[in-house]
Amino acid sequence: MQADSSPNVPLKAKQLGEGVIRLFRDFDDDEDDSSSKAVVTNTNDQTMLSILALPTYFTATDLLGYIGDHYLDSITHIRILKSEKANRFLVLLKFNDVLRAAEFQYHFDGKPFNSMEPEACHVVYVKSVVAEGSTKLAAKDTLIPFLLEDPFTSQTENNNTPVELPTCPHSLKHFVETGHCFAMELSTSRIWDYAGDRYVHRLVTTEEDGKIVELPEKDDTKSTKDQSNDEYSELLLSQLISQREYYELLLHEKSNNVARRGSSNEVNSSRVTELESKVSELSEQVKKLTSSVIPALNRKIDIKEKSLKIAASELNEANVLNEGLSNKVDYLIQENEKLKTEREDLSEQVRDLMFYLESQAKFKDQPAEVKEGQVIMKPKKKSNIKKK
Repeated sequence: MQADSSPNVPLKAKQLGEGVIRLFRDFDDDEDDSSSKAVVTNTNDQTMLSILALPTYFTATDLLGYIGDHYLDSITHIRILKSEKANRFLVLLKFNDVLRAAEFQYHFDGKPFNSMEPEACHVVYVKSVVAEGSTKLAAKDTLIPFLLEDPFTSQTENNNTPVELPTCPHSLKHFVETGHCFAMELSTSRIWDYAGDRYVHRLVTTEEDGKIVELPEKDDTKSTKDQSNDEYSELLLSQLISQREYYELLLHEKSNNVARRGSSNEVNSSRVTELESKVSELSEQVKKLTSSVIPALNRKIDIKEKSLKIAASELNEANVLNEGLSNKVDYLIQENEKLKTEREDLSEQVRDLMFYLESQAKFKDQPAEVKEGQVIMKPKKKSNIKKK
């Protein structure tokens, strides 16, 4: 398999070389621990995940968009591995947080890649990545070293360290020339399938349904059926436990929501009862006001309007009378002034007449010169006193 390094993808991708990728399930009793050289990465820290059977039409940009920015911040490495054959596509994801890796596996396992295709995402945990260096595939141990640039190797190892891949040139040449797909390792009796790219030394086909099953080796104490049943039971039990915990959490949340809603409904019902009682009281008060108070107020308003009209008419009459009295007073004042002037004139005339009568009585016995004399009154001199 080779890493995806398409030049159309605007990412910092690079070629990681070529090699053979094998996926093994984790068993308690591992069969082959006889590798002389192996570089182990991520020994069961539950931060490495793998997306299996990714569609080949997915580019690196599509994969990043499918994962989302929420999880990209927690991903330290992404390795896209694919073969030249169709539908052989694998993605390795390295997280920096165990919780974020578990959350990603929970949300994306079984999630469809898009709404138009039936393929669903399958996410599994990767316990470790082992680069083996001495796997024998033929009677003659001949291995070809390749240079791998894989950052999933241990940080203490150099990424450019040559690692021997299990590729036997003799068996490969035999496969190319004759078309024989199988090569047996004589020391262990294991058979390698070049067409299927896997070990087939313990795989046979059942007669009932034609499925491929694994046969036990000579030194196995358990049968394949019991082992498969145990594995299936263990897997089913773990899935059922996780589902039970998930649905118990959902039920707990639902019960809490129902309890909160019940308490809020009780408070709302009591509040509604209080409001209904207040509304009934207010409606009774409104009925009383409309039946007794409002008619009385209307009668009082009518009486006030009548009294106001009477007062307005009386005010008009008083204004007219006041205006007449004012005119009469003005007339009397003018008449009084006239009478006053007439009285002054009459007083002058009476004074002159009295003076005339007194003078006649006084000068009756006087000589004619005195009688015919004239009295002249000198005007008073004005005092011209200058202020010094």
